[in-house]
Amino acid sequence: APAALARAVAAQVLSITAARSERELAFAGLHALLDTQSDVVNTLPAQHRGPLLAILGVDAGPASTDRLSLGVATLALLRALAEHAPLLVVVDDIQWLDENSMAALTFAGRRLAGSAISVVLSGRDDLVPDGLHGALTELRLGPLAIDDAAQLLDQQGCPAPRDRKSTRL
Repeated sequence: APAALARAVAAQVLSITAARSERELAFAGLHALLDTQSDVVNTLPAQHRGPLLAILGVDAGPASTDRLSLGVATLALLRALAEHAPLLVVVDDIQWLDENSMAALTFAGRRLAGSAISVVLSGRDDLVPDGLHGALTELRLGPLAIDDAAQLLDQQGCPAPRDRKSTRL
């Protein structure tokens, strides 16, 4: 996902790393991703604005648990954001993303064809949430060879292990 961020030169970027400690908190991931977008949320029609403002904690009402309404509202917000510049949405460690946020992002992601919006979800393949496989286009990457991993670390300015032959990256 960091490589996708680096390529998003002229795009707006919404990015989070899901937190294991928030996996059981409904809408925690969506809140983290959209927290800075309340101004744009306020420009949406009421049926889309209401569920999002509740999740962001701006509206006193409870957050809607209706997945369809929340998915449609999320899609409307992403499209509104992309009206001015291409939009890249990046979520790292999706294995820790709460179920409600995953449902909203997956719903929106399946309906973005032809738009200036890209969604990149990355995580450990062995821990990817049920139902995600096949929901969006997948690109599976295998582990890097030791030398390739060390080169990537070097390019990112990270110190590489001293003994590359005996250290697993």
